[in-house]
Amino acid sequence: MNAVSNILEWDMPKHAVYLWTLPMFHCNGWCFPWTVAARAGVNVCLRKFDPKTVFDLIRDEGVTHYCGAPIVQSALANAPAEMRAGITHTVRTMVAGAAPAPAVIAKMRDIGFELTHVYGLTEVYGPAAVCARQESWDALDDERRALLTARQGKCPLMNRPWARSCSAAISA
Repeated sequence: MNAVSNILEWDMPKHAVYLWTLPMFHCNGWCFPWTVAARAGVNVCLRKFDPKTVFDLIRDEGVTHYCGAPIVQSALANAPAEMRAGITHTVRTMVAGAAPAPAVIAKMRDIGFELTHVYGLTEVYGPAAVCARQESWDALDDERRALLTARQGKCPLMNRPWARSCSAAISA
């Protein structure tokens, strides 16, 4: 079920090219081995994370998707421009483990990477909650859009003042 959820959330097409920057021991790589197999995709593996190697593989192998912790995203976002040269296609990436810094989100977007912030329990299950991109955010400035993408959630509906008064009236 998680593999299908990954496909749907990411709009993962057939024959996607997935780069393994995420350890497979993290809940079987968040179930991406099955996600990639279900889309007849290609797995590109790394022995060790290195920004230059990652950019070379994205360019040379046509990588379309990868997952990574905020430290991975930050290393790629802050890599020298010459490392990123020649990447002309959109790359989709998921980040989890902690909220990514708004500056990292903005830089990733600037280099053509679509970042999705997810939350889950790595030890037992992969991504369980997603900060889905909203079309209304497109009109916002970079800083505001990055802050919305990085947030860890929203207040429950019943925490709002008008909801508390409605709740009190209902229970009276």
